Amino acid sequence: MNKIKITVAVTTIFLGFSGLSHGADTTTEKTPLSQSTISVDKNLIRDSDSKGLTNASTRLETNQDRIEAQQTVRSAKRLDKAKRTDKTAYKAELKAEKAARADKVVHIDKAVRVEKAERIEKTERPDKVERPEKIERPERSAPGR
Repeated sequence: MNKIKITVAVTTIFLGFSGLSHGADTTTEKTPLSQSTISVDKNLIRDSDSKGLTNASTRLETNQDRIEAQQTVRSAKRLDKAKRTDKTAYKAELKAEKAARADKVVHIDKAVRVEKAERIEKTERPDKVERPEKIERPERSAPGR
């Protein structure tokens, strides 16, 4: 049991030191597209007439601008979210916005309902006419049929 505890302690110390050394190696801050811009610039110096390299460098610049714009939008959203965490100030802003919107809203009067047409009285049916008495026909009353 003691051997297991000792090996766990030694491996923990070893992993801790390796993590610290790895963290010390990555002091340079990587930006998006940094490796690609470095390699494209190096190749442009070597071969400045290449259309593909000039096209790649312009695309990298536009992509870098797009990424920076996205990062500014994200940081603005984070600031808005931080403002929302302060509940009292956020609720006060919402109430002010609702009050401003309430002034702008024009209430429409309810439509007046059209009066219903009066019901037409049904005409009464005439009394049933009684059937005339049946006339007996001797040819039909014959038992042979």
